[in-house]
Amino acid sequence: MVRLPRRVFMLAACAFTQTVIAQGATTPLRIGVFPTVGPVQLLANYQPLRMYLARELGRPVNFYTAKDFPSFHRDTLAGNFDLVLTAAHLARLAQRDAGWLPLAHYTEDNHSTLITSKSQPIKALKELAGRNVAVANRTALVVIIALHWLGEQGLRAGRDFTILGVPTFSAAAHAVQSGEAVLGIVSTATLKQVPPQVAAGVQVFQQLPSIPYTWAIAPGLHGDGPRVQEVLVRFSDKLPEGKTFYDATNHGGIVAASDEFLRSIDPYVDETRRLVRQER
Repeated sequence: MVRLPRRVFMLAACAFTQTVIAQGATTPLRIGVFPTVGPVQLLANYQPLRMYLARELGRPVNFYTAKDFPSFHRDTLAGNFDLVLTAAHLARLAQRDAGWLPLAHYTEDNHSTLITSKSQPIKALKELAGRNVAVANRTALVVIIALHWLGEQGLRAGRDFTILGVPTFSAAAHAVQSGEAVLGIVSTATLKQVPPQVAAGVQVFQQLPSIPYTWAIAPGLHGDGPRVQEVLVRFSDKLPEGKTFYDATNHGGIVAASDEFLRSIDPYVDETRRLVRQER
């Protein structure tokens, strides 16, 4: 079964010894999975991939998560995982600051999306002046991308509009529907998961580029990177476990991370580092 620590956020306080990903090893491979949904659902969704990796790598595999995005990134930098699936900007930041090596990423079409009310939509960005933008998490890549884009249009948070903090992406959509905010920042994937009555009350104002979730391997294990990358890329929906996994997650597939892909993330790295430091 998928291993779920009773208090996953306590992982950072534990001392681990990193081990080489060797065929036949008995020490479980520790894989951290970014907390995009609740831990029970998240780790249940990843059970088929856990079984596949254990078989292909020839060793036990345990999956972990954390209570929130900043905690997960701190656990990553603390060396609490051997392999992680994380947001692309956090993978690139971990590469820059701690020597992690990005290996692969999903192929799903998941865009940063600005939404507005369907009944009282704004038509142009000038209507945003002095009003609220609903945001669930400033460190989320979809939020960083959207605020970066607004900045390119000459609009700055705190000067031209106000950030309305909300707990979830669904809450951001609800704030737009109810009129608390004139824009909300969500992803295309999460917009599909909000309650139907809320989704029916909003519409897309602007869709921005997609940067998918990324797999990265720990600093001491780079020598195992090519093998792990090859195993991940082979995990397709043509396999029984792959079909179950992709049906549950809509991730689409896994491809190797190219230099071009990694460079596309660089405009967001400095802002990510600043926001992560604020969360400490």
